[in-house]
Amino acid sequence: MIYTCTMNPAIDLFVDIDSFEPSVVNRTNAEDYQANGKAINISIMLKRMGLENTALGFIGGFTGKYIENELKQQGIDTRFIEVDGITRINTFVRAQDKEYKIVNQGPTIPVEKKKELIYQIKSIPTGSMLFVSGSLPQGISEEIFVEIAETSCKFNILK
Repeated sequence: MIYTCTMNPAIDLFVDIDSFEPSVVNRTNAEDYQANGKAINISIMLKRMGLENTALGFIGGFTGKYIENELKQQGIDTRFIEVDGITRINTFVRAQDKEYKIVNQGPTIPVEKKKELIYQIKSIPTGSMLFVSGSLPQGISEEIFVEIAETSCKFNILK
């Protein structure tokens, strides 16, 4: 089985406007909402290639539910860990020939939820494949990559 892990997923909101002016109401011409995160994108592409996979990571609030529902509608199994707070929404504004990117931080992940993710990864069956990608949420240090790598050695991915 293939698993993907996005620890700091997001809804990406893309809007197109004629011009982007301060202190006025800027009305959009078009908008698009997408469930996003580096490893979520891997899950989506794997599914489009006909490969079953399970998405892991942290989600919170109504935005986390939106991401989970979007993936399930695409036939992707999810086993997200729910956290307090709201999964981030990033905004990308296209105005004429310029693009403005507003990327939020997302919720802070407590230690017990990090431990829950590591336990979940430990329960992945031997012989499985795990993709971990994307930015880290608040409360999670880069050391988690080492912990996940050590935990994942049992998968026998690298032969």
